[in-house]
Amino acid sequence: MKILVVSDTHGNTDKLSMAIKSCEPFDMLIHCGDGIR
Repeated sequence: MKILVVSDTHGNTDKLSMAIKSCEPFDMLIHCGDGIR
């Protein structure tokens, strides 16, 4: 099982999308917080 863990994105959806695309495929995405600016 591959799990992608991210945090402190602060609304930066472009960087989050880049991280997701570069790590695909994965089974689970966990966002640890600070997702809003």
